Amino acid sequence: MQNQQLSDVKGKELVAAGHALANALGMDTPLIEIAKMMAELATRLDCSLVRGDELEAQRDALAAENAILKNGIGFFSYGSDSGFEEHDSAEKAIAAADADIDYYRGDACDGWSEETDQTVWGVILQRATMIDERPRTEEDSYLGSHISSICDYALLPNLATPATYAYLNSVRVEGVEMFAHFWEINCGHEKTFIGSEAKAFAAQLRAGKDGE
Repeated sequence: MQNQQLSDVKGKELVAAGHALANALGMDTPLIEIAKMMAELATRLDCSLVRGDELEAQRDALAAENAILKNGIGFFSYGSDSGFEEHDSAEKAIAAADADIDYYRGDACDGWSEETDQTVWGVILQRATMIDERPRTEEDSYLGSHISSICDYALLPNLATPATYAYLNSVRVEGVEMFAHFWEINCGHEKTFIGSEAKAFAAQLRAGKDGE
C-alpha cells in the first residue's frame, strides 16, 4: 500500500512536469528554461521507469512465493477411515476427501458420524527428512547392536518468503504511522507521547525488527 502511494505521488509529479513543459512550449519562454523543464521531465521519467521495474520485480517475487505456499511439496487428504494419503494435485486430494464424505453419507440416515468433521485435505509444506547421517562409532556403544548408523530429522524444505514478509511488514508500518498521525492530530499536544512512541515502533518495523 505504501509503495503504491509512493508510485502514485511520483506519477502525479511526472504528469505535472509534463503539463508545465507543454504550457511553456506554447508561450514566449526562453529556450534555456524549456531545456531545464525537459531535463526535469526526463529525470522524473527515469525515476518512474525505475520505480516501475521495482514494483514489477516485487510482484514477481510475491507471485513466486505465493506459488510455493499454494503448492508446497505435495498435497494430502485424511479421513478417520481412509487414514492419511498423499496426492500429486489439489484436485486429487479434494476428490479423496469428498469420497470420504460420500462414505459417511451412506450412514447419514442414522445420523452423521462424529468422525465426519475429521475429513480434511491440505498442502504439504514440509516433511520430516533424515539429516546428518553418519556411521556408528565406538562412542555409540550404548545403542542397540542392530543400529549401524546415526542420524537426525528436520522439517524440510526451509521455506523462505522474504518478499511476502517485506510486503506485510510495509502494511504494518503504514498502519502504525497512520495511527501515530491520527493520535497527534486529534488528541492534543499534551498526549503526543503515544504518537511519538508509535512512530518509534514504526521505525523499528521498517528496520525489520518486531519491537522486542
